[in-house]
Amino acid sequence: MFPKGRERELGPGPLPPSKLIALINLKRIVIDVCSRWQGTPAVNPNPRLPPMSQKSAEHHAKAAEHHEHAARHHKEAAKHYAAGSHEKAAHHAHVARGHDLHADQHAEEAAKHHVEEHGSK
Repeated sequence: MFPKGRERELGPGPLPPSKLIALINLKRIVIDVCSRWQGTPAVNPNPRLPPMSQKSAEHHAKAAEHHEHAARHHKEAAKHYAAGSHEKAAHHAHVARGHDLHADQHAEEAAKHHVEEHGSK
């Protein structure tokens, strides 16, 4: 991830799990507050899709993005484990898990929007 030999210049190293969890929780709060503040866009960016389908599409795109980030961090974790750098490997594995959780949340939201639009009781 970092150029070889420059890890020290870029910071003290991986965060301890407690601080990483706190940052992930803070990110969730910021995302929640920002989404409430911004509200629903007044104009549907893709007029061919109903607003609910647009929301579902946005959540699928965000889920895919988080899965890509998770895959990148899993690959980094594998490299570090193979090299014997277990602390760096654990950091990347933990970050990958955070992206997995975010992806799952977006996939759930997409499914909820789909049920609201197409489901029947």
